[in-house]
Amino acid sequence: MFHFPVSSIRPATQSHPGSPITLIPFQPDLHGSLFFSASSPYPSLYQYLPFGPFPALQDFLAWYEHRVALDQGCVLFSIALSNIDHDVKKREDLDSDEWRGDYVIDQHKEKDRHDGSNASKMTRYNPAPLGTDTLAGIVGLLNTDPQNASAEVGFLIVLPAFVGRGIATRVVGMLAAWCLDVPDSVTSSCGSRTPIVVSSPSAPPLALRRLQYQAHASNSASIGVARKAGFETEGVVKWVKILAASKEGRRPENQHASDASGEEQHYVVRDLNNPRAKSSSNPSFTPAVRIDKHAYTSALSCRMHGDLPSRDTMLLALCWDEWEFGGGRERVRALI
Repeated sequence: MFHFPVSSIRPATQSHPGSPITLIPFQPDLHGSLFFSASSPYPSLYQYLPFGPFPALQDFLAWYEHRVALDQGCVLFSIALSNIDHDVKKREDLDSDEWRGDYVIDQHKEKDRHDGSNASKMTRYNPAPLGTDTLAGIVGLLNTDPQNASAEVGFLIVLPAFVGRGIATRVVGMLAAWCLDVPDSVTSSCGSRTPIVVSSPSAPPLALRRLQYQAHASNSASIGVARKAGFETEGVVKWVKILAASKEGRRPENQHASDASGEEQHYVVRDLNNPRAKSSSNPSFTPAVRIDKHAYTSALSCRMHGDLPSRDTMLLALCWDEWEFGGGRERVRALI
């Protein structure tokens, strides 16, 4: 169970002209098959993620159970849209396989086991979904640490029919507001403010100090989402995760530099033995040494999992002081 109480999250007021978004706590028995059916035709959704794609529903549910449900630092939400005619691609713009990815959340209410409020039961897409909500993807938090007042946005997947409409950025902004704002119970000592998102009284904002966002260093779209939501780049963490052979990652064949003819000749590595590397007068200077391709590949193959790709991760963060005094709150309010 997650460290903190959770409930559905929605904007207090909406500035964005698109469809209203609600983040509904993920319930595997109600949402699992729906999300799997919506996402399974598109294995490329998982290109830059360390998990998936999943061969069968039971594989997705097993991942959810072990990666999310059993980890107190993790929680998953379903992204639900209302009035989807504003955000979904027109049916004639999609082929039949793409359109299978669109599903709706009926207004028929089911008991929400997280906080006692009502949640929505999801069913297959209706061609005329007026008055219903639509499943647009999933998002969550991981590495949540109450002792250090920090968390991380993750598990973000937006279904293809909704890509390019600002939904991912709005969702990240909503989670930032829930994580970094302070509850009404303490606003008297912190100054009055209008809430950006609302949840149930039993699941108030978390008042964390740090919210981070990690993206595959090659995933420019994901990095752009975080930056639009106010996250600042803190650096690149290299060789941080071993990936499955099918995943996009750092491999010997894409670490090379080429000669004038385009033939692969060498790899470029930071040179710590260069005297200029030890100088503090120009900290931005990074001397490099060229390594023969065969020597580099052979050395890598001698290491653990030498035949598998690795992930470089872009680390971004939005912290409480940037939220309070650096315009973070105002930026997100305008965004969502």
